[in-house]
Amino acid sequence: MKLKIFTIVVSMLVANSLLLGQKTIEVFGGGSYNYLFDGGDLSNHYMSEYKNGNGFVLGGAIEEIKTDWIKWRFTLHYEKYNGAFKISDGSLGGGYTNEATFDKSIIALGLYPLNIKVTKNLLINFGIIISRMINENIKGVSYRWVMNKGLWSYPIDNSKRYSNRGMIGFQTRLAYQIKLSENFALLPQYHFYYGVSSEFKITPTKAMRHYFNIGISKTINTKKEL
Repeated sequence: MKLKIFTIVVSMLVANSLLLGQKTIEVFGGGSYNYLFDGGDLSNHYMSEYKNGNGFVLGGAIEEIKTDWIKWRFTLHYEKYNGAFKISDGSLGGGYTNEATFDKSIIALGLYPLNIKVTKNLLINFGIIISRMINENIKGVSYRWVMNKGLWSYPIDNSKRYSNRGMIGFQTRLAYQIKLSENFALLPQYHFYYGVSSEFKITPTKAMRHYFNIGISKTINTKKEL
């Protein structure tokens, strides 16, 4: 629901703003490093082990969308990344261990209200990313034990969805603009994502991701002549 509302709002803003003024459109892509960590309130018996992963991203952006005094940057991208986890928790009466490897694909929308041109060529953007998981491949085992009942296990696999469908986080972008012509530019860039939402339903795991991308932008003028 949050993603649908966000999509509608962004679409209305973009459609309204494209009628007038100068805009910059961009395509970008590159690799990512996925760093997993614990979030939320954890018990004294909680233990976790993570194997960080990597991935790639492909997307597009449009910026200099004006609403009142703000110039927005909007992005839409496809992303795939992987990793592994081992989570344990319990008490004297029982406990569990979940361990699995995974890779997942997401579609994400970005909304950047704060865009700063530090120098003629150096750009910094701060925004919010709302993503939706579109595919999950996961393989592992969940172990359970209860006092006087013993130990049992069941597989963690694709027969059931373990990832949260929707996620939200903050993202910072640092880009250096290399002019190729009056309207075209090459943009080596670094993105940093900090996840606010948990990645999975069965663990408190969150993610930070580092992106090393390259983009190509074009400046267009959509002002209508009267």
